[in-house]
Amino acid sequence: MNHTHTVQWLTEMRAPESPDLTCLLVSINTIAGAYVAMRFVPLGTTSVSWQLAPGNYIEYVCGSNADGSIREGQIERPFTVSDTAPVPPDPVPPDGDLFPFPVWGDPYVPPVLAPGEVDKEWWEITMVESGRKHGEYLLTHPDDTPDQKIGFVYYDMCRVMYQIADYTGEPEPWNTYAREAMRWFRDVYVIPNNAGVPGYENFTHGLRMDYERTGDALSKEWAIKLSTTAAFAADWTDRTYIVSHATSREIAYAIMGFINAEALGEAKRPIRAEWVDVSHSYFAQWYDKANWGVDQISPFMMAITGQALIMDWQETQDARCLPALLELGEWMWVEGYHEPTHAMRYQLNPVSTEGYVEEGAVDLNLIIAPVYGWLWAQTGETKHRDRFDALLYGSRTAWLEGGKQFDQNYWWSFDGMRWREAR
Repeated sequence: MNHTHTVQWLTEMRAPESPDLTCLLVSINTIAGAYVAMRFVPLGTTSVSWQLAPGNYIEYVCGSNADGSIREGQIERPFTVSDTAPVPPDPVPPDGDLFPFPVWGDPYVPPVLAPGEVDKEWWEITMVESGRKHGEYLLTHPDDTPDQKIGFVYYDMCRVMYQIADYTGEPEPWNTYAREAMRWFRDVYVIPNNAGVPGYENFTHGLRMDYERTGDALSKEWAIKLSTTAAFAADWTDRTYIVSHATSREIAYAIMGFINAEALGEAKRPIRAEWVDVSHSYFAQWYDKANWGVDQISPFMMAITGQALIMDWQETQDARCLPALLELGEWMWVEGYHEPTHAMRYQLNPVSTEGYVEEGAVDLNLIIAPVYGWLWAQTGETKHRDRFDALLYGSRTAWLEGGKQFDQNYWWSFDGMRWREAR
């Protein structure tokens, strides 16, 4: 009988000898040196699971190029407890002159906590350390291209930095970082495109927060402009385009844009309630495996819809919200949670054109965890609290070297943490 074995490692950034390293290579041999399994994994991955027969093995992890002809910084160790051909990932360029080489590390041992207390030390430390790193990048890279800038601040770095200022009670350097992130998004991207941005780049929280803190009229103007002009936010949007759950993320961002515009003084538009109704129609599509086809079925996108519906509920008390998210939370956990990595899978459809990976995507945990924090605050059912904690625990191995990845971990996890501690 085979058993699951998970190879787990940490990373440390140091200069590589080869400039061609783009991924990590994980392999398993027998003690005698015979090949058992090998897999290329993207940078940011810190665990891989296999089904192995009982026996003695050696596990290896190293930096590699896409075809495995270069192997650098290899670590190895024996362990006791399907031979698959490796599939190289898309090349991912290293961060500047550094490469995340693998290193063995002692397993994380959570501290002894009082009943119901949350282990947030890692979340808080990483918030400040990685936040300062990315904030300084904003201030020292004014010549990055527009594409580089929008990629770096994706998931609304302005919002993230203002939230850190609020959480820590320290205005600086966070307000300075937030303002620079806002300029990268608003001045470099939104204004030159007259707010006609794709629906998946319709981020309005940071602009609203900037106006509320600084009185910058441009931030108010362009937050409102996004709420009427970004793809899927206009009143004239063709309704046949939004029938499929494939637009769930874009519709969620539009809903949040409507709410932020209202907070800035705009009148409530009928489209907001219509888009909430449409969002509720997506749940049945997600659950209907027979009709998935080759669609992407991603828990993190479901959680983005959850964020929008919770924002709407906070004003409307829509009676559909709690039952819908209770069902979603249970379904995601049963269908998507990967216990060895303490993470939700990136997507669940094994024949999707997006590809399928058995392991969880820890970088996305904290987009999903706030849904469980909210369910815990609403119901007091401990399983929701424990699921939030499990995803928070898994996120300790998230790759936060990229601005986008940092942002997605702190985008709305402040709300999640507040709800987690509400009882």
